[in-house]
Amino acid sequence: MNATFTTNIATNAAVSGIGAGESINKIEIVWIKLGTDDVGREDLTNQTNLANSSAAAISAGRTVTLTTGTNDSAISAFQTAAGTVIDVGTLSSGIAYVPAVRVTENMVGGGTQSGSWTKGDTVNALSLSKIYIAGGASYSGTVINTTDKYSFASGTFTNITSIGTPRQAPGAASNATVGIIAGGRTSVNVALSDKITFSSDVVASATALITARQTLAAAGNATVGIFNGGQNSSNGTIAICEKYNYSGDTVSSGTSVGTARQSHGSIGNTTIGIFAGGYNGITHIATSDKYTYSGDTVGTGSSLATSRYGLAGGSNSVAGILAGGYNTVFLAVVDKYTFSGNVVQTSASLSASLRENAGGGVDTTSNLVGIFGGDASGVGALSTTEWISLSSGVVTGGTVLLSTRRSTAVASTNHGGL
Repeated sequence: MNATFTTNIATNAAVSGIGAGESINKIEIVWIKLGTDDVGREDLTNQTNLANSSAAAISAGRTVTLTTGTNDSAISAFQTAAGTVIDVGTLSSGIAYVPAVRVTENMVGGGTQSGSWTKGDTVNALSLSKIYIAGGASYSGTVINTTDKYSFASGTFTNITSIGTPRQAPGAASNATVGIIAGGRTSVNVALSDKITFSSDVVASATALITARQTLAAAGNATVGIFNGGQNSSNGTIAICEKYNYSGDTVSSGTSVGTARQSHGSIGNTTIGIFAGGYNGITHIATSDKYTYSGDTVGTGSSLATSRYGLAGGSNSVAGILAGGYNTVFLAVVDKYTFSGNVVQTSASLSASLRENAGGGVDTTSNLVGIFGGDASGVGALSTTEWISLSSGVVTGGTVLLSTRRSTAVASTNHGGL
């Protein structure tokens, strides 16, 4: 996946000596893994632990614009203020690098001449993962359409354009490019959808689902999102699945799962989606259904350790977390579902018992699943964030949301191993 670095690269020495009539032909940058080949050699050609980026590769569609000119100041666009985030797709998230730059000049009379490699500051590649939390209901019960974005690189929430219609209990599916917020309830159940384009944070109307419903769940891969179950406009609990194809923004019927359920949790990887727990129209349940995207086949997954509804889920390519919920009491229980073998294990509990929380947004560097907001007994809607480690099971608190919310939906640039 892509990564970022935050630094102020020392570049002046690399471009000194550009004389009258000369100009910058190209700028090259290499990233040297710290502790391997970060020695003081000028000739980096033979170093093995390099990630290379040409000027064109860095500037095309990224936040750095490289310009040419006739003197040293022409490189000022490449020098970055401390704290500036630069997107470099060749770096591995979580690795420390030393960047080095080299400038090639256009010489008077023709030909080119390359300067020496000049190293900059040591930097850490950070995740570009982002999480979008949309819609829901506030502490007072007001249905909302605000959307909060969490950036793993900065560790902060910011408010972006709201989804089109205020509603609670929608579902969300996403790939690395877009997130689809679909269904939910205003004063009635709705089928409408919104699409969030992650690169620009633009929110636009998208193709509606076939069936109006609330309290649905969704999973998917890079191609499709599967929207499952929920409560329809007749207050019935349903088992139907609808398939949102990101390319072309089309919606079609999928294969219905074995169990009708609403207010359930969902996790998945690039191959399967798991729909677990929920309310079947009579009582809270612990069973799960497995949806295989290729062929649209369905089967039975493993049951959760505790039956409940109103739970949240998030996953990477190996395992998922299903947290919180309600049966006859508010719950802090956390189940870890490992996709290989369909193994369910109880993990560390949340710090508070809650339901109608939302989850998602695994970061590949830290393997953390975020659990956002929810409804706590005697408290109402919350603005809390908790991170659950898929590696260790440890639960830690995080940056609070910009507002209280429950029954919200979460889309993420990185989940299920995407």
